[in-house]
Amino acid sequence: MQVQLTPEQEARLVELGARDGRSPEQLVREALDQFLDADADFVEAVMKGLASLDREEGLTHEEVGKKRIVVRCPWVDEQKRHQCRDREIHWI
Repeated sequence: MQVQLTPEQEARLVELGARDGRSPEQLVREALDQFLDADADFVEAVMKGLASLDREEGLTHEEVGKKRIVVRCPWVDEQKRHQCRDREIHWI
């Protein structure tokens, strides 16, 4: 399989690879692995959620509003974290 990158994307990969001592190809493989793992985890979570709804174990809107939400998104910048401070969202 071949993927066409823009010159900007390729330059960024080369720069990042040089900084970290990895090849651009290695960076792309690692990024793809992370994406595929995250996508699989997301699908699994959705399937679990749908199964719990089938068992009538869902939460009402009010119950969800009372829950503490924990978000594991290390790539989210500090500005977006500040925008959510008025809600019960705890970033990890």
